[in-house]
Amino acid sequence: MINDDIQRFHDESLVFLAYTVTPTRLTREGATLKHMAQWLDGPRIDLPKLKHGGVDAVFLSVGSESIMTEVVDVDAIWATQPPTVRRMRPVFTGAAAIKRILWGIDALHEMIAANSDIIELALDAADVERITAKGKIAGIIHLTRGEIDDDLAMLRTYWREGVRGIQIAYDDGRPTWVDACSYPPVANGLTDFGRDVIHEMNRLGIIVDLSHASDASYAAVIAASEKPVLSSHSGARALCNVWRNLTDETMQQLAAKGGMVGAFFGSGYLDPHYWDQEAAYTFRQNAHVRHMALAEQYPNDPLSLALALRSPAGASQASTDPLPQPSPMDTLIAHIDYTLDILGEDQVCLGSDFGGIDSDGVVGLDEPSKMPNLTAALLDHGYSQERVQKVLGTNLLRLFRDVVVS
Repeated sequence: MINDDIQRFHDESLVFLAYTVTPTRLTREGATLKHMAQWLDGPRIDLPKLKHGGVDAVFLSVGSESIMTEVVDVDAIWATQPPTVRRMRPVFTGAAAIKRILWGIDALHEMIAANSDIIELALDAADVERITAKGKIAGIIHLTRGEIDDDLAMLRTYWREGVRGIQIAYDDGRPTWVDACSYPPVANGLTDFGRDVIHEMNRLGIIVDLSHASDASYAAVIAASEKPVLSSHSGARALCNVWRNLTDETMQQLAAKGGMVGAFFGSGYLDPHYWDQEAAYTFRQNAHVRHMALAEQYPNDPLSLALALRSPAGASQASTDPLPQPSPMDTLIAHIDYTLDILGEDQVCLGSDFGGIDSDGVVGLDEPSKMPNLTAALLDHGYSQERVQKVLGTNLLRLFRDVVVS
């Protein structure tokens, strides 16, 4: 329960989220920029909800779209073994993907400028502290894939545009210099060019985010990186045995190099029984069917396909579809507990995936306005106030300070 003391403690603590899915829909013609609720992938994250939930700093992730290439069993997507079949493809590749990403970055800059009374762009840890001290949200630009068209100059361009974190791997196999967890391996973890990418990200001061990467890629990138890396939104595979989550060995590798894991709020990767629900299975299968229909509708028009995927009709379930029951908050707490036991209390933060998770956000934490519920749950679980503050945000701020240079 959130009493006045807990609410005050939450409000006085730094709340810093390592991953949210945000601005792709800003590229739609005529999209309004005044309130994020009007341009995001759904109504579950916007500026008012972030403010109401006491979120002080947030990674806002820009990406380009992917689409399912076939209708498959949920078991094949949430598999316990590496995939052998390509089940997703990017809508854009190469220069077109970069253009799509740059549109998103530009739109994010425009949104921040239009809402300067609420949010400001943060380029380093000092900015985060300065902005949050004024009662505003510090927004950090993050990319959902390391799409650079095999050109290190694009990394430097992204950095100049304010990008301070990149999730380098994604489920559709792009880029090809690092392996994703849900795509057949092509890079043997990390290619020689991929090592050049990691070194350049280190030099520039861009956080290397390994969420969605394969086990081999985690090992290779951690070994190659001279700076600590982040797994921005991940669970523990020992508790939910899906290929997307982290093994004990991977977490130990992260711990040894000062890396950090951000807790993921989606029930589908926290609870091994979530997909036993018929509604959860139907929910996912219907999404695949819609992807296939849109691909057939726009076979030679990637932009229209991308916009259709991001529209409410393309990104959300029909109102008549039954919704699966999300998992209780205790499921998330168990993953945080497990991760803390391996990495220690200084190397765990919050990822969330608000805007990416929808109906599957754990009970009481499906949107950022409900963040005080997590603070109350952690305190009730027996965490000290100091430990809670580390998990809520000060750990991530320290990583930001150690890696990012302005």
